[in-house]
Amino acid sequence: MAQTQSPTNLGYVAMVNRAIGATPAAWSHIACAKATFVADEAFSQFGASGADECNENGFARAAATMTAVQTTIAGDTIQATHQFTCVTAAETVYGFAVYNSATLGAGDPLLSCLFAAAQALEVDDKITCTGKCQLKKGV
Repeated sequence: MAQTQSPTNLGYVAMVNRAIGATPAAWSHIACAKATFVADEAFSQFGASGADECNENGFARAAATMTAVQTTIAGDTIQATHQFTCVTAAETVYGFAVYNSATLGAGDPLLSCLFAAAQALEVDDKITCTGKCQLKKGV
């Protein structure tokens, strides 16, 4: 007998809460990219070794503020936010990734964002990186 299974909206909210509330949290840190990268499932050129992670001038991998926000229903979206401040010398960043580890070159990239254009920052400039991932039924 064929059967159909589907998570409920409450199931999606529970998954979001688990992802951001577990210890250690599955989603926890944001890192900026100092080179362009391919935002794909394999996460080419950014992530595996940390070689393209910006780790200087105020852009070291940092703890994100993790919240559950609403896209369709209350609490169905994971949101990771961190504001970086450029210090010491100018820096150009190309995007960011959300990781499940605080350690440079470690952990899994769970979400990536390649900026439409490189962001050239001078000392004392700030950039806020916000990544969102909605859990919902597929088509």
